[in-house]
Amino acid sequence: MLAGTGMVLGAGYSLWLLNRILFGNPKNYSMSSGFKDLTRFEFFILMPFVFLTFFIGVYPEIIVSYIGVC
Repeated sequence: MLAGTGMVLGAGYSLWLLNRILFGNPKNYSMSSGFKDLTRFEFFILMPFVFLTFFIGVYPEIIVSYIGVC
């Protein structure tokens, strides 16, 4: 009974939250106004992570063989 009530309340909250996100009033601050382009320092810090993400996406067997899943 408690789990069923929690599921119904969770679904209701999800619908309420989705309604607020999709149809809510926009605030004075927007995401585009506070963000700047990456600086050169931030770019060079970010590039190894981007490269590793794409590399692991193309060749995942390196990680999979290391952790021994297959």
